[in-house]
Amino acid sequence: MELANRVASVTALEPSNLFELLKNRTSQCKNVTCLKQAFEDFTLKKLFDLVICSGVLVCLKDQEFADSFLIKAVAALKRGGCLVLREPVSRRAKYLLDWVSTDNPYYFEQEFEN
Repeated sequence: MELANRVASVTALEPSNLFELLKNRTSQCKNVTCLKQAFEDFTLKKLFDLVICSGVLVCLKDQEFADSFLIKAVAALKRGGCLVLREPVSRRAKYLLDWVSTDNPYYFEQEFEN
């Protein structure tokens, strides 16, 4: 929702049973398109300014599959676009770090120290 309020459009892919949750949480955002499909099956019809992979890398089958996934993710970007790879880090079911927008280059060092 935070991202959808700042951009013209969002295409969200979710192949798992979490798709319905994603669809429900974004139902008020007219600029969000949700697709129940895996990224590797997604046909690129346009390039994106930003590609976010959240909690995906840990699920990739092997190195060859991971390499092809990342190559496709980079190929989906417009020139100057940004690829964000986010893997949740947890301890006792509580996230240590969550989405943060900051200009402070030392933010994450400070968070890990805490």
